[in-house]
Amino acid sequence: MNTLTVREAIAQTGIEVLEHLDREVQIPLIVGPQAQGDVLVIPTPASSVATTAVPRVGVAVVRGEVGGNTHTLLAETGPVFFDPATIDQHNAAIRDYNHKDATRQTILAACGLPDDGSISPTAVELNNLDDWATFHKEVLS
Repeated sequence: MNTLTVREAIAQTGIEVLEHLDREVQIPLIVGPQAQGDVLVIPTPASSVATTAVPRVGVAVVRGEVGGNTHTLLAETGPVFFDPATIDQHNAAIRDYNHKDATRQTILAACGLPDDGSISPTAVELNNLDDWATFHKEVLS
């Protein structure tokens, strides 16, 4: 199995990682189907519709927001192609998803915030509020 170090990955992509991570840790380079959290990568045959080459610095597939972790597609060996329209469509579906009314009401109530339309109803925003409220309750109280 091919590997590269965290240091080599930073040098190749220019993407920094958290300071406490050991720069000499070996990262396996996986060529088959892969999953990390909510990101799934399934290699397809070369005859696939993907025609945009992955550049050496990689492609941000899911951008980290508000301190989140960006998921980056890298091409270490051989030509690798991706379909930007598919990635954009997937990201838009996540970005534009709204929680159901009951979920929104529960999160806002737990945060002590009014459900008067003044707060974005997107799941991303509401999940951020929920995470920060939990953090304040558990860590700062």
